[in-house]
Formats: sequence, C-alpha cells, structure tokens
Amino acid sequence: MNPLEKRKFPTWTGNNNSLNFLQRLENQFWNDPWITHRFRKFTAGPKRWPWKNQREIKRQYQFTWVVNFGIGAFLSWPLAVWVGRQAQKSQGGLPKYPVQRFVHDFIDLDPSALARKKFRRSFMLTAFTVGVIFAYATTDGRQQRDSWYSRPDLKPFKAMVAQEEMDVTERTAYEAHY
Repeated sequence: MNPLEKRKFPTWTGNNNSLNFLQRLENQFWNDPWITHRFRKFTAGPKRWPWKNQREIKRQYQFTWVVNFGIGAFLSWPLAVWVGRQAQKSQGGLPKYPVQRFVHDFIDLDPSALARKKFRRSFMLTAFTVGVIFAYATTDGRQQRDSWYSRPDLKPFKAMVAQEEMDVTERTAYEAHY
C-alpha cells in the first residue's frame, strides 16, 4: 500500500461514514500482530498508525541488515577458509596437536580433532566478523532516524477528525522517504 494512501482518513460525519471508518479500522486490526510485548500500542488511538509505521520501518531495516550480513558472510568464504587453514597449523608449519594438562580425564584419541576445531572456530569467527562489518557498511539506517521529530508518517494525528489534504512539506517528505 502506498504511504500516501495511508494518510487519507475518512471524515467522521453521518452514520454511513462512521460505519465505513469502523470497518476500515477492523480490517486494519486484522493486520496487527496477535502476540506482541507492546499490545497497548496497537489499540485504537492517535499514536497507533505512527507506531505501526515505525515498526514496519524497523522490521524492514532488520530484514535488510540480515540479508546483507548473509551476503557479507558468503563473500568472505575464501578469506575465512584461508584463515581457518592458517589456524590449523603452527608457525613452523606443523599441525597443531593438543597438549592435555590432565591426561587421565577424557583422553581424545583422534589426532586431527584439534585441527578441525581450530578450523571451524576461526572460519566461523572470520565469516561472522566480515558479515557484520559488511552489513553495517551497506545497510542505510537513515530512514529510522527522526531526530527533529518532523516526519509526518511518524506523528500522531487527531483521531476521527477530517484530515486536510497534504501540504507541500508533508508531500515532499513522503516522496523523499518512500
């Protein structure tokens, strides 16, 4: 749905318009999450739509960040494999082996177990680190910020009052953000 259409509220005059408003409100309640920790934010009121808009923006940012994290981790695959292979051997080029302090407890008989563990740990750590750096570098978080509290889609409105058409400032803000 276009955000410009979200702001067109019905007038509250007459019985037919009030029924239309209540039906539209009922349809929007069906789109709300059923289980949430902030259930009072979804009750009918002037701050309901700004809260939904802010929540939608936040969820979109989180989804984009996770996708960019996955892309970054996938692109770091060759680097992570190289780092993992370097972690398997010592500085002299020999394979690392476990030097157990307490030999009588839980003896590990597999000679390559430590090499596999070192490879797995360093591979995952490298892929995770590069994925986080890539995600923060490529995800634009400016749409979440509203330091001047001037975005019209995040402001409360007067409930059940006829809304005027958008002025130039509000329309420009919508066009710039969407």
